[in-house]
Amino acid sequence: MLLDSMHSNNFMKKNILAFILTLASAGVFAQQAAGPHYVFTNYNSVFTPIQEATSLDGGFVWDDPTWTVPLSFTFYTANDTITSIYIGELGATVYGIQNDSLSDIFLPYYDDIANADNDTLVSPVSYVIEGPPGFQICKIEWLNVGFYEDGAANGTYLNTTSFQLWLYENSNIFEYHYGPSNISDPTLVHMFGAPAAAYVENLNQNSGFEWDGFWSISGNTDAPVITSLTPNDVLLAQGFPANALLSGEPAEGTVYRFAPTFVNVEENSLSTFGVYPNPTSGILNVFNPTKELVVAQILSTEGKIIQVETLSSGRNSIQTNELASGFYLLRINGTCTSFIRN
Repeated sequence: MLLDSMHSNNFMKKNILAFILTLASAGVFAQQAAGPHYVFTNYNSVFTPIQEATSLDGGFVWDDPTWTVPLSFTFYTANDTITSIYIGELGATVYGIQNDSLSDIFLPYYDDIANADNDTLVSPVSYVIEGPPGFQICKIEWLNVGFYEDGAANGTYLNTTSFQLWLYENSNIFEYHYGPSNISDPTLVHMFGAPAAAYVENLNQNSGFEWDGFWSISGNTDAPVITSLTPNDVLLAQGFPANALLSGEPAEGTVYRFAPTFVNVEENSLSTFGVYPNPTSGILNVFNPTKELVVAQILSTEGKIIQVETLSSGRNSIQTNELASGFYLLRINGTCTSFIRN
């Protein structure tokens, strides 16, 4: 069993589940594939602490917590339907919960984090659901968190960081947002010597050794690449191998985005409209198979209507030159699909 293999060098005080042990906005950067189901990009956006949030810590000092975030909408991954989020091992392991033994795991910042004080809550963890129905965003925030090894070694917490996980309704995009950090001793606080961030797709929790994809964000934090990890990679490295780690702390305002290439249940009715090319550099063609005029709306991923067009029967061309590079939603007859403007 691989459980024991990741307990070396004093990075762990408790067991980690088998999955890992066995194993505004600026311009969008070049996209790359994260397996067959996602496109990965990074961009910059002001990090804003969430307001009027629901506390997960309940005002108590925490370490190795177990928290549940109920979603008020359904979030789809390539293989699963997620209605709630579970936060477990080390305080930064986020599971998408569904009714089978397979889990999608979001790892915005995989380290042994803790409240950055032994007596007083100084590292609140909370969440909020924002936006109108159909375009809601679940934001989970870890603010000013410390590191267990830092506290154990120094008797106090000298290194802290902040980050968020965003889940978008309908578009099924998810993002890792990074806030201010004060990391003076990365080799002490990071379990693998450098920051680890990843997405694990369809982990089999019965075996703890099988997944459809383990997509690690690695290299230069301003221009990262996706590194695919196999069970053997994780076994040989006893965790994240060096080539799958980030080279340093993501700068404040850094955002890592995974956008799906699949069509979810709510998008299927738009497939007959024939939206292409996607991504687009200018013209977005939309084929209207009906004999009636229909209204098409282009929205931001936050649900703001940016552009409205009337589509006649047959092929229509929508000019997108006024749109900034990024991800958008196209809504027709109450249903949506997503597209990318290069």
